Amino acid sequence: MNLVLACTLFGGLFLLSYVVFRDTTRIVPPEVRRPYEIGANYANKDYLADMAGYVLGSILTVTRRRRNTTTS
Repeated sequence: MNLVLACTLFGGLFLLSYVVFRDTTRIVPPEVRRPYEIGANYANKDYLADMAGYVLGSILTVTRRRRNTTTS
């Protein structure tokens, strides 16, 4: 019984690691204005400039939370 459970666990871990390391994820900004070239170790300047603008705009756009100032 333990051997079956161990084989199932290792098979699941192997399958999970295969899926995680096989698939590539490409993150693109919400608005694509020009064609991008993205590779395993390469991204063109247009992509990097658009992503930098998107990330900085997201980070620097902060809305302050109001504190509850009601008194009893």
